[in-house]
Amino acid sequence: MEEIFSLVARELKKMHRAESAAAGIVLTGGGCLLPGTVDLAEQMFDIPVRVGRISGFSHIPDELNNVRYATAIGLLYHGFAHEPQAVAKFRSLSGWWKRLESWISSKF
Repeated sequence: MEEIFSLVARELKKMHRAESAAAGIVLTGGGCLLPGTVDLAEQMFDIPVRVGRISGFSHIPDELNNVRYATAIGLLYHGFAHEPQAVAKFRSLSGWWKRLESWISSKF
């Protein structure tokens, strides 16, 4: 985790964004659930750090409403938000979301 955080710090510095993160950092994904991750990030960045949560999605099964799935859910959201043709295509399929929920629930 130290290596990952040092790479993030380096990239923020390169992009001149280190000062814009002064309000704090939000960690997501399964890695942020590792013991000591938040404390390590706070030590390395010297700013407040917290674990994020998924919100604003009403159709996520309870089993998947967990920060460890934030990346997958975020990618799905991003894809639908930036590919309107794909959204229109999927909307025309009856019950596609329910089928997706069912498939995900059966796998996890």
